[in-house]
Amino acid sequence: MAKLNKLTDEKGFRETLALDTAQAWKNWTANFPNVGQKAHGILQDGAPMFRSVTQLHTNGSQSRPSEKLQALDLVAAGHASAGGCAILLEKDALGIPANELKKLDEEELETLERLWKLFKTDSIMRFVPKFEGIVEKDDKRYLRMSYLLRPFRRARVLDVNIGTRTWLEKECDNKKLRPDLLERMKAEYPDQVTAEEQNSAGVTKLRFMRLRDAMTTIGTLGFRIDGIAGSRPTSEIEDWSAHIKKVQTFKDTADLFRAFIEMASEHDHQQEGVPAETLAQAMLEKLREIRKAFATSSCMRRHECIGSSLLLVADAFGQAGVFWIDFGKTRLLPEDCHVDHNVEWQPGSHEDGVVIGLTNMVSSWQTCLDSMSRIEDPLTSNTAITTGCLKSCISQ
Repeated sequence: MAKLNKLTDEKGFRETLALDTAQAWKNWTANFPNVGQKAHGILQDGAPMFRSVTQLHTNGSQSRPSEKLQALDLVAAGHASAGGCAILLEKDALGIPANELKKLDEEELETLERLWKLFKTDSIMRFVPKFEGIVEKDDKRYLRMSYLLRPFRRARVLDVNIGTRTWLEKECDNKKLRPDLLERMKAEYPDQVTAEEQNSAGVTKLRFMRLRDAMTTIGTLGFRIDGIAGSRPTSEIEDWSAHIKKVQTFKDTADLFRAFIEMASEHDHQQEGVPAETLAQAMLEKLREIRKAFATSSCMRRHECIGSSLLLVADAFGQAGVFWIDFGKTRLLPEDCHVDHNVEWQPGSHEDGVVIGLTNMVSSWQTCLDSMSRIEDPLTSNTAITTGCLKSCISQ
């Protein structure tokens, strides 16, 4: 009960529980008579302006705070962000989201089990969601992991794909022609479709993925901002998803990071939050920490990490976090093979460029912070690693 009383003293408690109406809050607190009138009085102003989760409804029934499952709608990118119910949340005894349930992928399961069994003390593991096993619900199997957004209030989230390629080496041998990918190429990159491809039955997955990487900052910086969640329109950005798709240069990434952190630092009710510069500094330090962990990790020397992402989380109360997620294409390498993650890929090398991407992200966030401090040096700020196929990303 002491924990409950502490939580009810915080303005964000109801948002954390996803109690979206004053009546829902009243029903929930009725389960705890000792909460008293103080808890009821704090939050009788109606629904919160932002919710990180949405409760599941079945057969048109009204939601109840006692339900154990919720559907996570604070998803920045990936298949789950497109709809459906690929990611669920489990609540604890107090009704607070505690664990995430993600649709089971056998490759990701194998990686998570290996990481938490063999490498649990490795430096990189403090950035990885804790794996809690497999759960079966409604004849579906899920990976149970710790809920990374639990410490945050009104979290703002960026999903950033990390590494210089998004395809596995084995995909080089897949010669199957995909008509759906050809249509996507024609729609998204019409100038890149060759005359031969125009009249073909399709293109290989490798052709499409290498083109997509080359046409985005994956090919120039080793990272790509894929999506955002918890955002709200600002004076500069009305549609965040559309704006993200236009990011092409180093300067674009720094500008978007600045817009994100300025938005995240503001309270929903237009009260003062923490200074954006303070929040940007906190995010920069987290990125430096994970870069160091990745570069020195014995675990990472043994793994090829393709298609994984960094989850960047911030709120207006000064909290910032960086987490490593999405391990469906993370592979354990043969005993005689090790990778550094900071050199360009060559056939058979298994290098993924993750540290290149992390280094460029640190540089981009430093540029973002410098622009806030008005100490930007035009001769040095917009710089990035440019090895081999990685192009210069200095914006003119």
